[in-house]
Amino acid sequence: MSLESSSTETDVLIVGAGPTGLMAALWMSHLGIRTRFIDKRSTRVSNGHADGLQPRTMEIFDTFGFAKNIIQHSASFMGFCSWAADEEGKTHRTGRSSAAWGGGSRFVQQTLHQGHIERIMLDAIGNRSELKVERGVIPLSLKFDKAQAEDPDAFPITVELKHLSEDEFEPDQVKSHSLNRNGDRLENDPFKPASGRGHTNVGYESSGKEGTTEIVRAKYMLGSEGAHSWTRRQLGFKMEGESTDIVWGVMDIIPITDFPDIRKLVTIQSAEGTLIIIPRESKLVRIYVQLLEVEAGSVAKDNWGTNPEKILHRARKIMAPYTIRYTYCDWWTAYQAGQRVSNRYTESERIFLAGDAVHTHTPLGGQGMNVSMQDAFNLGWKLGGVIKGQLPRSILKSYEGERRPIAQHLIAFDHKLTRISAGKPNKDELRQLYEEQRLFLSGVGIQYEPSTLIAQSEQPYKNGFISNSEGQFVIAKTSLAKNITLGMRLQSVEITCQANSCPWQINSLLKSDGSFRLLVFAGDISQKLQMNRISTLGSYLALSLLNRYINSPIKILLIHSADTEDVELSDFHSTFFPLDEDFGYDYGIVYTDTTASGGEGRAHDFYGVDPKEGCVVVTRPDQYVGYVGALEDGDGLRRYFDGVLVKK
Repeated sequence: MSLESSSTETDVLIVGAGPTGLMAALWMSHLGIRTRFIDKRSTRVSNGHADGLQPRTMEIFDTFGFAKNIIQHSASFMGFCSWAADEEGKTHRTGRSSAAWGGGSRFVQQTLHQGHIERIMLDAIGNRSELKVERGVIPLSLKFDKAQAEDPDAFPITVELKHLSEDEFEPDQVKSHSLNRNGDRLENDPFKPASGRGHTNVGYESSGKEGTTEIVRAKYMLGSEGAHSWTRRQLGFKMEGESTDIVWGVMDIIPITDFPDIRKLVTIQSAEGTLIIIPRESKLVRIYVQLLEVEAGSVAKDNWGTNPEKILHRARKIMAPYTIRYTYCDWWTAYQAGQRVSNRYTESERIFLAGDAVHTHTPLGGQGMNVSMQDAFNLGWKLGGVIKGQLPRSILKSYEGERRPIAQHLIAFDHKLTRISAGKPNKDELRQLYEEQRLFLSGVGIQYEPSTLIAQSEQPYKNGFISNSEGQFVIAKTSLAKNITLGMRLQSVEITCQANSCPWQINSLLKSDGSFRLLVFAGDISQKLQMNRISTLGSYLALSLLNRYINSPIKILLIHSADTEDVELSDFHSTFFPLDEDFGYDYGIVYTDTTASGGEGRAHDFYGVDPKEGCVVVTRPDQYVGYVGALEDGDGLRRYFDGVLVKK
């Protein structure tokens, strides 16, 4: 077919359909943003690649409604063991601890191969929109008109796309094999799933555009195409850092072994090197094994001469006197990962990079896919809110400000982890490092610094108080909620719906729909004075705040600590029990912190809120806490929202 050119416009162009791009696409589908979503691969990943899901990532999946689908198919583990060789070279256990590093999360670590995760995310996108991945499509050129960057109606990005013909691409090769009874390797068809292993290889579907080119004009663009990002190269951004000098082998196998901790997270250090064991779904186990040293920055050729036999041989030497063999290998590879961070994440807050396109490191900490998806999770709601006219463009500056420090922390951790892993055995140094960093590794310990989106506490931040976009100081009264930390995700607790007495985890109510949540901790409203305070707040919200902003993305949850028998929904101000003339009352706003087991006042106590005082808490659309204030401080609420929302 001869090349033909056409031209289209879109609000967002996403390049790269791995987990990072899929997370961005999830936001776009949920927020109704016009999007093009392209990937050079003809299929999604079939097996192998990334596999670890940390508790915070599972919380994010829950806000999109598919965490249960992941849990149904994945493996979970809560035990961590460190092993080392003794003076005679025999491997022995040096310590046990919990691998439940969730920091109060309801979720634990899960493992599931990347292809299955991608399939579940694609299903979630398809359930909310017509957005699909356009496969076998590559960008050829990128032009950006910086003069139009601040024009909200402009399409300053021009990208030429090429739709590959079928003979120009190859599907992702599975790299799985089996061993017969003689130990001979039997290669599986590289383009078909291994029999009985449940891999669904989504085949290429013709678009009818093969062999053609087109011009796409976009308002915004995201490059999420991995470590060799085409978008990053076009922008001229630099990856800063050096490559490690250790080559690691990776295998996903069904092990036949006498090693006692094979279904736990394990590190083994010996004179022969370091081995890491991670339990996987369907009886699989992933092993990472230190193979050889190479010069920093050297170019790999044919996996450094590595094959499954060499990886297994080294694993056996490290595990001795324990034995390990397999008859089925699902996937294997060898890698030398560079530990680098991009010097920039965005061009004029119009073209963005996320995931491996801006930070690369070893997979030893189980962070790559998680931090990458959390980049896109941070960006997606901001981008959608700006396009819908709800948020000012200045909000987009917070993406690099919030996410680049996380990548720098990760690289510092990875440097230390790599050094320990490649060094001489040191009892349980690896376990100690994991435990020191458990909140960061789980994702729940991430804290964003004060900004327009994160108010400051009563104590000035670093060199003084920071004003919002309108030059106003926004000071949160954190003493009213002693156990809530500004800039961190809201930890979940059980509350009960006033209307039907059904228990809910509070974070399950904070759906990823682009809304800021105004959580009203009303205290003991069985006391008349306290109910009057809540009614006054309801009047202020109705008259002065909720209708102040364009397409106001503010939703309310009220949690009180009174006995449910002492309160009726009709007692509440209409802000908290609104009536729609066509669809009736809204029964999903008022909750009590009486738990299903009958305990009262748990939520107020959990968050450190005095039931006699109460307070308001604002969470951003990504569930991070942005503001805490007094029930009567309407001006504080207004100043916070004036800095992050567009007024009518």
